[in-house]
Amino acid sequence: MPEVSKTTDGALNILEYLGDRGGTTIAEVARDLGLSRTVAYRLLSTLEVRGFIRRTAGVYRLGPKLFALAQHVEWAVRDAAHSHMATLVDGLRETVVLVVRDRQESLSVHRIVSRDHIVQVSYPPGLRHHILATGSGKVMAAFGDEDDLRHLVGENRAMGSELARIRRRGYIAGPEENQSGLWALAVPISSIDGVAASVAVYTPTDKDRVAAVGKAADQVVAAAAAISTQLTSAEA
Repeated sequence: MPEVSKTTDGALNILEYLGDRGGTTIAEVARDLGLSRTVAYRLLSTLEVRGFIRRTAGVYRLGPKLFALAQHVEWAVRDAAHSHMATLVDGLRETVVLVVRDRQESLSVHRIVSRDHIVQVSYPPGLRHHILATGSGKVMAAFGDEDDLRHLVGENRAMGSELARIRRRGYIAGPEENQSGLWALAVPISSIDGVAASVAVYTPTDKDRVAAVGKAADQVVAAAAAISTQLTSAEA
C-alpha cells in the first residue's frame, strides 16, 4: 500500500466530512474524526485560507475553490454519455442519470432531467450510495470481476443470486430499495478496463410510466452499448 501523508489525509477527511454534513464546527470535526481540537483547528484554518472551505459564524462549509476545481475535471465517460442520455430523455420523457463506481460506492456524476412531468425525479450529481444499495450500483457490481464480486457479496447468498440474475439479463429493472417511490432501469457501461459506469432511467413508481420505461429496455441497452463503444474508442 502506498505511503500516506497523515496531514493530507486528515485534510481530505475533513472535506469529505463537510460534504456529508453540509456544515460543522471545530468541536464536531475533532469529535467525529478523532482529532485534537488543535489539529482540527489547524487543518480547518489551512483549508479556509486556501478557499476550500468557508466559515460563517463559527460554522464551516465547503468553499468556492472546490467548485472551481470541479469544473476542470474531465470525465471521459460523461462526455461519451451526454448525447446518448439526451436522446433517451427526449424519447422516454424521463430523467436519465450517469453513475460511476468509487470503491465500494456508486457516485452520480451527470444527470439530464425531463421537464415533461409535474412529478419529477431528484437524483443530483454528487449523490453517493453503497454500491449494492441502488440498481445503478448493483448493475456495476454484477459485471465486475469475480474476486471483487465475492468480496462484495460475502455470505449474502440472496445478493449473490440477485447479481447473477442481473448479469444474465444484462440490466436491472425495479423499485429502488433506498428511495421510496422511485423505479429504475440501469445498464452497465464498459471501458477498456472493464465496467466503468452505468446509465439509468429513473421514474416515479407510476404504473403507466414504469410500463413505458420497461418496454424501452432495448433502447437503454443500445444507448449503453453506444456509450461503451465511444468510450473504448476514446481510450484506445
